Amino acid sequence: MLQSLRARLFAPRPEPDPHAAYQPLVDGLQLAAVPLAHALVHAVDGINDDLRRWLDRRLSVRAPT
Repeated sequence: MLQSLRARLFAPRPEPDPHAAYQPLVDGLQLAAVPLAHALVHAVDGINDDLRRWLDRRLSVRAPT
């Protein structure tokens, strides 16, 4: 029992998603606006590379086919 408790207490915890605050914005985009948002993510300079990759993945999932 002590080992299982110790394993739960000291198990590595997953890191929280640092960009999760942007998820409601991405979810709230109308489908017609997703291609424009995707193009802006790639066209604008100064966006953090990690944020750019995160937005790229999230927007590509929502892109109309």
